[in-house]
Amino acid sequence: MKPYMPMLVIRTKETLAAIELNGMLIGEASEKKHIALPLSDSGDYYVGVYPLGHEQERYYPMVRKLRFQNGQLQDVDNEDVEVYAWPDGLFEVVFTPGKLARATEQAFPFTIDQLTLPDGCIAILYYENGLRLAVEQGSRVRYGVMLGNERTGSLSLTQSGILLAIAGEPCIDDGDVPEGYGSTLVALDTSYRELIRVTGDAVGLQGENIVSFSRTPTLLRHDRKRVFRFKGGKYELESSTLGFFTHTPEHPEPGRDMIRAFCEAVQLNQWEEAFSYLSSALRDSSGPYDDIASFRILSSSFSFL
Repeated sequence: MKPYMPMLVIRTKETLAAIELNGMLIGEASEKKHIALPLSDSGDYYVGVYPLGHEQERYYPMVRKLRFQNGQLQDVDNEDVEVYAWPDGLFEVVFTPGKLARATEQAFPFTIDQLTLPDGCIAILYYENGLRLAVEQGSRVRYGVMLGNERTGSLSLTQSGILLAIAGEPCIDDGDVPEGYGSTLVALDTSYRELIRVTGDAVGLQGENIVSFSRTPTLLRHDRKRVFRFKGGKYELESSTLGFFTHTPEHPEPGRDMIRAFCEAVQLNQWEEAFSYLSSALRDSSGPYDDIASFRILSSSFSFL
């Protein structure tokens, strides 16, 4: 006979929520606030999660079934439920309520940008139930494409005569990106054939080159920077590098955060960053590089990225 009874810990992600168990209100839970209660060895439990509101987002309530059998929580086949089994019969369950879609505001068609091209064609970037790009020659449409649901953008010509359309706003709120960047860039040649379409958290131009920045899901939010150069009548990927190009991260605190940051730096081959997390004794040792390089095999089994 086991010397303990199962204990259930309930948390929620994204929002504070009222929690019901089998129809009875038992308290509130959030990412930082949990509810803990003992359970019988076997039985079915229906957990209701009722979001209590948020200033910017709205979430829908959810009810999920948990089944215990012989002191063990059975598999939960729901993507919005995370289960963690801890020693001594402690089970932590994290619920993630989904977001309610916001009603889209109806907007009349309007022109965002317009450009007269060297051959007399007109390039128009406009909104009509979505962001659209068209190249018109009189009544004839030479090119047309839907670019998304954004309502901002710009048109420009390179020195090589390439038509560039930048759509949307950068998706990097906590970083610094050059003015004029968006989330999508489309390039057309002089015959209005699409040369390249680049998406990212921030996409724009550096001189004649197309540059995109995309955040990785690491603890420190590394940036993936890609540079495309126009060469031989087409755009080619010239470089793809990792680093901190749009922000300067805070140094992780000693403990779990530093361990995670170290493992992620090793996985990404960011050796200088990885060495910065080592103690001075390890940094000054004769062969830390080989030791860290061999550790990369071990760290690759973690799913941080």
